[in-house]
Amino acid sequence: MSQSTAKPQRRRWFQFSLRTLLIVTAAMAALVFAYAKLVEPYRLQREAMVVITDLGGTYKTQQHHGGYATWTTTPWMSWWLT
Repeated sequence: MSQSTAKPQRRRWFQFSLRTLLIVTAAMAALVFAYAKLVEPYRLQREAMVVITDLGGTYKTQQHHGGYATWTTTPWMSWWLT
């Protein structure tokens, strides 16, 4: 048979080994963990600051045990936050 009559071999789409799949999965899990531990608390803190401001309270931020802000409230809200 000549070269022109032979069927060209089709390449398979993407083939990954199990090792590659596990490495990619572990890397994605590490990124999600880092986001949950490093970014999410500050997003929640900013949301709390907006709510406090909307309700007429004030807050004061400072570096405190891991960087979370502490806030003070107006007297009429003190009973709710304690």
